[in-house]
Amino acid sequence: MRTIEEVERRRRGVAEQMLAIRSMERGSVTSQVMPGRRRGEKEPVLRGPYYVLARWEKGKTVSRRLRTREEVEEARKDTQAYRQFVRLCEEFGDLTRELGQLERGLPEGKESKKNSRSRWSRTKR
Repeated sequence: MRTIEEVERRRRGVAEQMLAIRSMERGSVTSQVMPGRRRGEKEPVLRGPYYVLARWEKGKTVSRRLRTREEVEEARKDTQAYRQFVRLCEEFGDLTRELGQLERGLPEGKESKKNSRSRWSRTKR
């Protein structure tokens, strides 16, 4: 079992890591190929790849075309930073919960669990 000081130290470290993130973007970088035709030929030709940064927002997909290699690399770094930020937020929440338990003197990982089923989950027999 960790001490309050150890948890606080780790929590501060997580917060510092979050503050160190300077740029982030939700979503993912994908590549697309588009069918096209050449003059005088019947068979379509695939053109691309074209890179797109896409994310889900308010029930819709929002995307932005990435035109240069530099934009693609920046977008990949930013989406990776966002995923790291989410992991750090989860860890910060876990550490805060653990800190509260330690300060209240509660044993870690000893949450109570109901053994009986709720009256709403019972089926008629």
